[in-house]
Amino acid sequence: MSYDGRLRSETMTAHPRIDPETGELHFFGYEAGGLATTDVAYCVANKNGELVREDWLKMPYCALMHDFAVTEEYVVFPCFPITANLERIKGGGPHWAWDPSLETRIGIMPRRGKVEQIRWFRGPACSVFHILNSFSEGSKVHMDVSVADVPAFEFIRQATHMNVPQYAIKSEVARWTFDMSRPGDEFQRQTIGPPGDLPRVAAKYNTRKYDVAYYGSFNPEIGPPILSGPVGAGFNALIRLEVESGRVKALAMNPQWTVQEPVHIPSSKPGHEGYLAYVVDRHELNVAEVHIAEAANLDKGPFVQIKVPMRLRSAVHGTWVPDNEMS
Repeated sequence: MSYDGRLRSETMTAHPRIDPETGELHFFGYEAGGLATTDVAYCVANKNGELVREDWLKMPYCALMHDFAVTEEYVVFPCFPITANLERIKGGGPHWAWDPSLETRIGIMPRRGKVEQIRWFRGPACSVFHILNSFSEGSKVHMDVSVADVPAFEFIRQATHMNVPQYAIKSEVARWTFDMSRPGDEFQRQTIGPPGDLPRVAAKYNTRKYDVAYYGSFNPEIGPPILSGPVGAGFNALIRLEVESGRVKALAMNPQWTVQEPVHIPSSKPGHEGYLAYVVDRHELNVAEVHIAEAANLDKGPFVQIKVPMRLRSAVHGTWVPDNEMS
């Protein structure tokens, strides 16, 4: 999409953020100025689909910026040391490689401000692909992330000859808190949930304070890993996490099944948490099913199981769009 030729960025993220109140689409492109550049374009389209903002900024290094965060007051640009190097690429080497000698850098700018106002925070090298959600609370910006000590993708680790087996990767779901009222470049880190990824929150809570997140996880007690998905071992459980209390409800799969990314479906019933739809790969039959469960009672399992008459490839990233938003 070029927005009638107005968009200058050469790239666009897989993870835009929609403000549920304004209908604005916030998105960014990394390597926006070309291969291995440190250019990032931050863009906003209004609810009518018109591009109303495109501001460019420079990152500390060229990082694989898969996701970013938006709150009611701030925009957060995470920079993790999965890096691109033009000389390496031209020499036939990999586009992306893990560089643990670099720090994690987090840039935060006022949502209605200018890129010159961006403030940088520092942390140890780590790998984050997906952000559960983020929100502002007074002077604090909270960003909840699925974080690992090294990238989950083996080809990225091997690009710098790091031979770490998949089972040895340490990961967690954590809350990172940045206090914009205090000087310095440090931030707080707190574990809030068990390891997992491909998170989802109800769309009405995007960019705002929330309490419940859903995501996939792997529990070795259920059974040995099954080859499925982009990192090798497929998820064998779904997690419902109450982020404030830390309470967890888990739905375990059959040991011969893996589960793909959950999608949240809102409910028209007052006070109802909605539903989760997710694809289950039944490896013993080489087929797939779509299951639907009540989000609040995820641990009780699905009340609908839809048979898909074909095998589906492992996929990531989908969404639920109501009919009234499609018209």
